[in-house]
Amino acid sequence: MAKDRFNTLDLNLLKTFLVLSQELNMRKASERLFVSQPAISQAL
Repeated sequence: MAKDRFNTLDLNLLKTFLVLSQELNMRKASERLFVSQPAISQAL
């Protein structure tokens, strides 16, 4: 069961979360990831 969860895990979401936790700012995180602010919100 746990293996199935990791097979479908989107690693981009982990990267987004990591950068957001480092920046603590949606605008800065979106600039650093080269995506829009709504894309960061959608990922959360």
